[in-house]
Amino acid sequence: MAGRQGGWEDETLAVFEETSGTGEPLTTQEVTEHLDCTRRTVYNRLQRLVDDGLLATKKVGARGRIWWRVPQQASADAFEVTSDGVGTTDTAREAQFNSLVEEVSEYAIFALDTDGRVVTWNRGAERIKGYDAAEIVGEHFSIFYPTAATRAGVPERNLADAAREGTTKDEGWRIRKDGSRFRAKVTLTAITEGGEIRGYVKVTQDITRQYRNRQRLAKQRDELERELDDVFERIDDGFLAVDEELHCVYVNERAATLLEREAAELYGETLWNSTEPERLAEFRDGFEHVLATGDPVTCESYLDDEGRWLTATIYPSEHGLSVYLRDVTERRERNRELEQYETIVETIDDGVYVLDEDSHFVMVNESFQEMMGYDRSELLGEHASLVVGEETAREAVARRRLMGDDERYATLEAKIERADGSHFFAESKFTHLPSSDDGDDADDSFVGSVGVVRDTTERRRYEAELERQREQLAALNDLNGVIRQVTDAVIAQSTREEVESVVCDRLADAETYQFAWIGELDRSLDTVRVKATSGRDSIEGIELSLDAEADTGFAFGTLVAEALRTQTVQYRRGIDDVDYETTADGETDRGFDDILAAMNVQSSVAIPIVHEETVLGVLMISTDRPDAFEGDEQATIDHLGAIIGHAIASIERKRALMSEEVIEIQFRIDDFSASLGIPLEMDGTISIDEIVEISDGTFTSFGTVTDDAVDALEAIFEATPDWEKLTLRNSDDGTNTFEVQHSEPPVASAVAGQGGEISEARIEDGTVHLGFYLPPGADVRKIIELVESEYPETEMVSRRQVKRPNPQLRDVLTEKLTDRQRSTIEACFHAGFFEWPRTSSGEDVADSLGISPATFHQHLRAAERKVFEALLS
Repeated sequence: MAGRQGGWEDETLAVFEETSGTGEPLTTQEVTEHLDCTRRTVYNRLQRLVDDGLLATKKVGARGRIWWRVPQQASADAFEVTSDGVGTTDTAREAQFNSLVEEVSEYAIFALDTDGRVVTWNRGAERIKGYDAAEIVGEHFSIFYPTAATRAGVPERNLADAAREGTTKDEGWRIRKDGSRFRAKVTLTAITEGGEIRGYVKVTQDITRQYRNRQRLAKQRDELERELDDVFERIDDGFLAVDEELHCVYVNERAATLLEREAAELYGETLWNSTEPERLAEFRDGFEHVLATGDPVTCESYLDDEGRWLTATIYPSEHGLSVYLRDVTERRERNRELEQYETIVETIDDGVYVLDEDSHFVMVNESFQEMMGYDRSELLGEHASLVVGEETAREAVARRRLMGDDERYATLEAKIERADGSHFFAESKFTHLPSSDDGDDADDSFVGSVGVVRDTTERRRYEAELERQREQLAALNDLNGVIRQVTDAVIAQSTREEVESVVCDRLADAETYQFAWIGELDRSLDTVRVKATSGRDSIEGIELSLDAEADTGFAFGTLVAEALRTQTVQYRRGIDDVDYETTADGETDRGFDDILAAMNVQSSVAIPIVHEETVLGVLMISTDRPDAFEGDEQATIDHLGAIIGHAIASIERKRALMSEEVIEIQFRIDDFSASLGIPLEMDGTISIDEIVEISDGTFTSFGTVTDDAVDALEAIFEATPDWEKLTLRNSDDGTNTFEVQHSEPPVASAVAGQGGEISEARIEDGTVHLGFYLPPGADVRKIIELVESEYPETEMVSRRQVKRPNPQLRDVLTEKLTDRQRSTIEACFHAGFFEWPRTSSGEDVADSLGISPATFHQHLRAAERKVFEALLS
């Protein structure tokens, strides 16, 4: 048999050439990528090469398969045949040949001399042919052929063909030693040297089992084809056989009828050549998919404009595809109607369920499963009490039974338990399922119920949020009312006590708060004394300890102490673990805690009343709302202390300015250079005449300096961190004016917060003289402590009560001018705006005040008019 030259066999085997030495396997897909044909065709080729013994294969995984090349014979020039047997041309080749023979011991591999006599014999030959080496070496190889073949000269022809063509392959029957026959696949290769035949190598493979399997399969295939022809004509489904080019090679009558074509028209054609291509596009894609993957698929495609649909189930076959067709138009119409309802049920956000007559689940949608946290299989067949509890399930049954004829559905809201044990609230609307009984009493027959469940958690949360916002708006309105009344009280020149009483009364009268009180800090006793209260029986005069070491839990002392210490608003919610305060004599003071318990207080807030870093007191507000003091309410609360503080400070300042009697405090610092930490030698005088608040937290000092003290002023400016800008204006008379802008409130601002003012601020020959006027009732001790903390070397030299100078002009400045008008006229005076010639222009003063020139002149004109009107009227 002549060796193959070209053809699909060599083309396919060439893919394995790179792996022939290592035996590395390839997958079907990897081989397909190298060949110009379908995956199914490649698979068939590989299987046939396995049958021929040229490839080996193995299944891997569930559906995978690998293939590799089987070594066939050594190359002809690797060895030579001698009268003593087969010898290699060198030792390396001998080792190579012996190794090869051992590797393929499942094959009979032996050498022949030029006459065809056996000269070598391997284990594979011994196993396949039954001879051992001693018995067969020297015998003619025709002993392996049947008698008829030997008589016909087949062995000699095979040698001649191998000598002529180099290698021959044939398949036929051979004889073992015991006389039994086996089917053999034989490769015979001539060994040549210098063009002369030196012998032959013969490789024999026993393929008896494969041969008989092929024969049996061929016979079964012929019988099956005959049977199928009859079956395909009898079945209701249409049947097509399609080759690898997707052309019809068999069409039964039912298929022709479904396609509305004659069977003869379809033979040799593709389905989409017999109708519009786009109508059967799904079939075409399905055909190509099965050919490429070998996996069966089912697909549908419409056939005509009348809405007829066909389904095709496609299977791979040995030579193409087997296709079963079925008309599914009616089924699709029914399914479409069902799908519409199913789509609605499955896509709505609400849970849908169906219960049988005993309240067991028979259907649930996806939303219901997600809502409850169960899989569908865990719910179906279970009683409704699984998710709503037995009590709610009984109530639902009772409501269903009480539904009147005119009621479409009943509604029930209940607490639901999820699979993980968590809970949520849901509302269910349910009604009867229609009975399938067509009898007269059909309406009285109950077969089950259907319901829709909606999670009401968000609705409840939304309603609670609306209620909370309503309460917050009401609280905010109450707070704004307090602010308005405080402002009115200041305008009406009320006393501090009146302002404090207005605040407490207005808060306690509001629906959103229960009671409020204001306390004043007594620093000497480290306590807060209640001055004003509203909403409870009077607790005025009660003293609250601020002992930081007392473990008071929720007690007011801790809350108030923290607010005063940090000068920030402190919130506390909840009334658990209340500890009682203990007074100095060891008695338990239950007053505040009794208030909490009796009024069901849920939230309290301590608001420090502060003005320009000076603590004037504390405001406490309590309410039964657990979520109070949030959002805008909290934002207003955070500013309430400052608003009250500003009001109290304004009233105190007015009272102080209107009082003829004031307290004068005098301080002296002998070694000012030590306070600054720099050497300071000076003559002359530096005086600060006025400190003006330009805006919130921003101050400017105005003063004079003699020529011989200018260098000292500049040194003090460099050594003082909160002196940001120094402006010096020279004059011809030896006394110059200056301005200093401060980044931090100076000591004088704290004095102003107590209603006081500077009476003297002078540095003369290195000694500081500092004096303040304070109104009666001012916290003198605090001012003294503040000055001493700012300047440790300071010494208080006097404290006395004096009459205020110029009370008439002071009344004008206090009562007639606004704060901005007073700041403007004071800045003009001290900046030399009224001098002649002017040492500062209006633009200079406006710039120091941080306002525009137009605004400056507006304030100045108004202030001038009021001053002269008061003086001249």
